[in-house]
Amino acid sequence: MTRLPDGYEQLATELRQAAEREVAGAREAAATRRSLRSWASRHTLLAGLLVVGALGGTAAAAAVLTLSGEPSQRLNDRTPAAGGLADYRITIGPAPMVGLVGWCTVASVDGPGVASDSGGGGCEAAPVGSRHTLSSGLFGVGKRMMMFAAVDAEVGGVRLLSGRTVLARDEPGLPTGARVVITRLSKREERQIRGASPTWFLLGRDGQLLDEPPEESQRGLAPEQTAEERRGAMRASDPCRIRIEGTAGRMRSFALERPAQPVDGLNGPAFLACGRTVLGGDRFLTDPNVTVFVDAARPGTRPADLPQTGPRHADGTVEVPANGSLGLNGRAALAERRGAAWVVVVAPTESQRRDLLRRTTVENLPT
Repeated sequence: MTRLPDGYEQLATELRQAAEREVAGAREAAATRRSLRSWASRHTLLAGLLVVGALGGTAAAAAVLTLSGEPSQRLNDRTPAAGGLADYRITIGPAPMVGLVGWCTVASVDGPGVASDSGGGGCEAAPVGSRHTLSSGLFGVGKRMMMFAAVDAEVGGVRLLSGRTVLARDEPGLPTGARVVITRLSKREERQIRGASPTWFLLGRDGQLLDEPPEESQRGLAPEQTAEERRGAMRASDPCRIRIEGTAGRMRSFALERPAQPVDGLNGPAFLACGRTVLGGDRFLTDPNVTVFVDAARPGTRPADLPQTGPRHADGTVEVPANGSLGLNGRAALAERRGAAWVVVVAPTESQRRDLLRRTTVENLPT
């Protein structure tokens, strides 16, 4: 979906590194994610054989499937840990890399007895065509693992390799139309994950097995949104040009080579980061920065609400939670919808965020 310019891979690496600093277990979760993305190509045939065998191999028998199982845990909840109960929080937000249409997820864990290898994070492309998963993965709670999947409205639940079914649930603040499936894995399920590909099967609301193409199969289905790196401020002709009044010193900017192109076939709302400026320029995520997001399917139209934002202030701004994909390492973000775009600023304190937003002007937005 995206071709990255020279040097931009470093910034994707910094996203992973920032998640690792926030939750030290991100390395393990990110490694398992690569296997999660390919589960359909490896296991769809096996799943079909299992279902057909269990039902006698007839289409009529398959139709009698009904979905039942245990409820999913919540985005913010408690789970058993070595020292008692641990609190975890899962945040999902649009990917802040310019040119990428995708979602990033961060899981943070806190509580007595929680080991340093708890938590996780990562990003993946937004679903296109028949793909149902927005974001998914594993995160650690001490020595145990939990699975997470944000899926579309067609999904009724997931079936783990152990045969356990976990039902999807609606949660406030998710991307429009999305549902979540979250559960703590048993030791047996952890062994199954570590001994093979970490995987589960998506089920429709009627219990039928859903086809889930791997993320890699979506490449080429959407136009390239090619980004260029600027060692300094953005150029006057750049799409989604960011200008910050009174800024001195080093900065690093990223701009689309051409105006944002519509992405066809998206399964649900999604955002495209069309411009980004990092003040200081060394740390992509934790230095003060400004990112501009537009609607990926219809650039130039009013974008949907950002997920999991706080209450709207009287001036129209909204808080984006700390430890989310847009405000890692405890630094919350402040967002404001301006015409056909969201302008999101990250800085250490609320007063600095408000000052940075006040000094920021965005030009050349899609129409």
